Amino acid sequence: MEERLRFTGENPPVDLWSRFPNWQSAYDEEGLPGQDETTLRPADNQVTIDDDVTFTAGDAVLANGQRVPALLGVLSGELGWVYVYPEPSQEICWMVTFDVPSQRWAAMNDEWFLESAEVIRVPVKDSAVFPMKVMSRLRLDSSDRQISTTIDAPG
Repeated sequence: MEERLRFTGENPPVDLWSRFPNWQSAYDEEGLPGQDETTLRPADNQVTIDDDVTFTAGDAVLANGQRVPALLGVLSGELGWVYVYPEPSQEICWMVTFDVPSQRWAAMNDEWFLESAEVIRVPVKDSAVFPMKVMSRLRLDSSDRQISTTIDAPG
């Protein structure tokens, strides 16, 4: 029997990322019971990051040197958002997103975004956290490079 992993309105658990580092939106399954436009499933490609990958496993190295898991949101190989799991065993995270007009990273600390019990406030003033380096575990299919960037304290 084929394993059918689907996550609607939530990120896949950290413990699945070693087996399935790449995730894609299951738009073709929207409307199935319990699924909608937010549903994620393991991507077909688990070796490199291609254009079908919506999220890929990564790591964040905090300013204090601590390495924690991060789920990287990608669009055509470009990093657009990062979910950081400071306590991965608790499955809680905080999120930063890249604001294209300002060309800066922004903290997702708006009250509407923090309504989920799994999402916590970004510690923007914590010098043990920022600047933070983020990198993908897999390489991009198109260029054979890892996604990697340094994020200063987001606004």
